[in-house]
Amino acid sequence: MEYFATNVHRILKDSLKNYILSQYFGKSPLIFDAVERALDGDEVIAQDPYIESSPSYKSVEDGLQKSHKLPQWLKDFFSDLIEYKLGVYKTPFYHQIQALESFIQEQDLFVATGTGSGKTECFMWPLVTKLVTEAKTAPKQWNEIRGIRTIILYPMNALVGDQLSRLRRLMMDKSDHFVTAFRKASFFNSRRPQFGMYTGRTPFPGDKPISGDDKRLADNLSNFVADEEHNKNSDFINDLAKQGRVPAKKNLLTFIESLKKSKHQTSDDDSELITRFEMQNNCPDILITNYSMLELILLRPIENKIWQDTKNWLQSDKNNKLLFVIDEAHMYRGSFGGEVALLIRRLMAKLDIDRDRIQFILTTASMPKNCDNEINEFADKLTSAKNKLRFKYFAGVREETIESAIFDIPVGKYKKFREKIFEKTDLLNLDSEKGIELVTDFFQGCFDKPLHFSNKSDIEIWLFYNLHKFSPFSRLFNECRGQAKSLRDLSINIFREGLLSDASEEDRRLALSVLLLIAPLAKNEHGITLFPARMHMLFRGIKGVYACTNPNCKHAVSNEKFSLGKIYLNEGRYHCIECDSNVYELYYDRRCGALYLKGFIDKNFISTCEFKDSFFLWTTTNRYSKDKLTEIHFYIPEKDFVQKSNYKFCYLDYKTGFIHLHKTDDNKNSLLKLMYYYPKNQNNNDIFTFHCCPHCNHNFSVSQLSSFKTIGNMAFNELIKQQFILQPPVESKKIEKFPNEGRKVLLFSDSRARAARLALDMSNSSNFTILRQLFALAVDKMQEEAKKKESKDHNYSLFNIYGFLCNEIAKKNVFVFNGDSRKKLIADSIEYKNQTVNRYSSGEIKSKTLNDAPKEMQEYLLRLFAGKYNTFYDTAIMWLAPTQSAKNEYFKRIYDEIVTAH
Repeated sequence: MEYFATNVHRILKDSLKNYILSQYFGKSPLIFDAVERALDGDEVIAQDPYIESSPSYKSVEDGLQKSHKLPQWLKDFFSDLIEYKLGVYKTPFYHQIQALESFIQEQDLFVATGTGSGKTECFMWPLVTKLVTEAKTAPKQWNEIRGIRTIILYPMNALVGDQLSRLRRLMMDKSDHFVTAFRKASFFNSRRPQFGMYTGRTPFPGDKPISGDDKRLADNLSNFVADEEHNKNSDFINDLAKQGRVPAKKNLLTFIESLKKSKHQTSDDDSELITRFEMQNNCPDILITNYSMLELILLRPIENKIWQDTKNWLQSDKNNKLLFVIDEAHMYRGSFGGEVALLIRRLMAKLDIDRDRIQFILTTASMPKNCDNEINEFADKLTSAKNKLRFKYFAGVREETIESAIFDIPVGKYKKFREKIFEKTDLLNLDSEKGIELVTDFFQGCFDKPLHFSNKSDIEIWLFYNLHKFSPFSRLFNECRGQAKSLRDLSINIFREGLLSDASEEDRRLALSVLLLIAPLAKNEHGITLFPARMHMLFRGIKGVYACTNPNCKHAVSNEKFSLGKIYLNEGRYHCIECDSNVYELYYDRRCGALYLKGFIDKNFISTCEFKDSFFLWTTTNRYSKDKLTEIHFYIPEKDFVQKSNYKFCYLDYKTGFIHLHKTDDNKNSLLKLMYYYPKNQNNNDIFTFHCCPHCNHNFSVSQLSSFKTIGNMAFNELIKQQFILQPPVESKKIEKFPNEGRKVLLFSDSRARAARLALDMSNSSNFTILRQLFALAVDKMQEEAKKKESKDHNYSLFNIYGFLCNEIAKKNVFVFNGDSRKKLIADSIEYKNQTVNRYSSGEIKSKTLNDAPKEMQEYLLRLFAGKYNTFYDTAIMWLAPTQSAKNEYFKRIYDEIVTAH
């Protein structure tokens, strides 16, 4: 696979194009070629990709120790966390140090630095500082008075889960390094800080525990307990713990045993509270939640103890302040932001405090530049700040660009590199000798000394400290740091000077792709990537197909049946750029591909029974005319089409836009023959359309005419599927246990409803596609087996297909559906997989029939044969026909009925 940026984008674009062509134009050959050419155009369904690298922010060696504003005991505490590698770094970013210094001065913070800039540390370090400071300065209060010290608010559960993982890695390491450092900085008997996630996913709702729920949770948590006695799962559990995916209980097994007795008991040595009942009885120091759940628990009596404990803590010392962290703050704008602002006011009322008793930290990666006053106003209103410009705003201090490029790279190096890629060199794995050799050869001769690297680390570090010395790489870094630039602009700007200044656009694009493959490989001794780049690819469907109505247009499309003028994609054009004829949107019948014109007519021209002799056909409506016009559809008949009852011919003057019910000599050279349907008792507010297709005669009562507009989530699903397929496998996961071989795609949506709908559509589409392929394989195998038998006793029919499907599923190691249907399918497939005897020869596979299949499987097979669209019949793969015995039985029954009737 050639993992060049341009190639990846081209493959994804072709995937979307092929989906649109196959789904919408497969039965419309007249316009297929024209649409295919149009889809290849620039910015029709895809923009030129953009490359963006995270800004490089200024860092400070031993930055926390060099700070003049942090007390020495706090520096020592953070030094211990650095030594134990608990999320604090020896060389922090300058804005991380500034945020911590401003926090201990009791300022509100607004951190708006880019992705990957350490924003999370800008509230994690203050959060830990707050806890350890209280434990040190007020040990009795810390140990005896529970209460929420920090609320971390997220807009979505996915981000809540990420923060939960971070807290687990920080506060519950296996060797208790965190609590050791915490007690060393405060006092030896200090209570361990505790946190909890309180969202809709937190078990369990209700006033009291339910035994069945508790036992199910206990069973699920048992998966995180290693069976050390039999040496099972320990490595896997340790890996999960390093990722923060194991609940931070000191003794998870003890908690599981108490759960089985419906006791939600929290140990003083636990860092995490897992269930709602735990948090209702033992108020966590850190509450991670979302705005929806925060609103609920402020109102419900069952959580009242949490707020009463917090209120008591706030009242115990007038200097106590609640820390309120709002991540992804940019999402709280408009009416949504207003709701959250009111929610914060309700929180203050619940706790009986004013704004001065809350310290806020807001973080975001999406704030506009040069809008400081507006940003501060936004933060003030969101948090009810009384004084303007209360927040300390941090945008990060950018590293100065290094202007020291002294080497260039000839065009031949780029071409040779690509040739090696086509030889299947494993470039993406620098652990291989070929990968190291490829990158070494690329720079050999361009540098001022011979190059030799013995391992992956050597070449990564060399790249980190030397890439900026090559002018193409230096310009790439300067162009993309903190801003997105298109590949087109990059190929021009990077090679405007130097050895490729006179190169062709194709050669410059090739060179740019090579730069983008090599640059992300550069890492320093600490594993920091020099050029953490991402590619933004922007795709869209089409908004419809529009046609010039002049059959004699210079760019007309035609076949032996009929002709149309130039084809346009997307809306907004009313006249052809070639011949100035009128342009109208095309509709079609998805079953047969028949084409129709869509237009609008004035309601005043409609009589009780039929149209006036001539009337104007509008191409579109607007807010002023939409109530005065009615939509109408005209069938575009083929040559020699025979007029049918209730259907009438008419003629469109494509120059003037007038419809004539009769052809006249005045306009006979500028007419397009159409057909319309005018039913009796037509309501003026209805769409004038056909009750059945004049071409294939199928009824429109269920399925009306369709626009060529790309609708639904399936086009997006096609992109995601192709992106998944394009990913190289992870070498360590190329085993049967991981059918996806480590590939994954993460999807985010700004709406829960859209996300749920997208997930369902993608799951259904995946199931449908997989079953279509498996079914074709199963039928092929069934036919093969039938030929071997050559006996009437072994005549197979659709009734016998399920066994063959199970066998194909077992061979391909793929599974579909969810819940009970999935379990049954897995069980039936494993039954075939574990056989050592050829079950085909024994005939046992025939015993698995459609009656044995999960109901969901039966429904999908019915759709494959009898669905509205994209059936096996539509794609000419196969179709159903009765068996000879079924036909004999049917004819016998008809014969008996005739005999009985006479």
